[in-house]
Amino acid sequence: MANNRFAENIKYLRKKSGKNQTECGIDLDLPRSTFSNYEKGDTEPVVGKLVEIAQYFGISIEHLLFKDFSNDDTSAKKEVNQPVTSELISPKTVIELQESTISILRNTIKDKNSIISMLRADNDRLKVELQERIQDR
Repeated sequence: MANNRFAENIKYLRKKSGKNQTECGIDLDLPRSTFSNYEKGDTEPVVGKLVEIAQYFGISIEHLLFKDFSNDDTSAKKEVNQPVTSELISPKTVIELQESTISILRNTIKDKNSIISMLRADNDRLKVELQERIQDR
């Protein structure tokens, strides 16, 4: 995925909050498996959900995506669960979010197209098998 920092940060923030994946998933209206996939870096949320996650952990989107909490443990402790103030997102961050979203969408489309191709091939194979069985009768 494009942003492993996000995966590392969401896992770190969840653990710091003392919650498990199921609890965070429920709070964020997500299946546990989706939250787990975020932590593993297998998938990334759409921008709207990203905003919810940042608000949930009480940090800015920019910190959620780019801050390295592993090297700054004391600062992270202060930031987690602190209320988010009204802050503007820098144009650079908006562009990075858009690029990340586009990348996610492209990968999703590729995955869906691969699945569709596999299903079509299976369907064609099953049609041939069915026709052969009908002819054998």
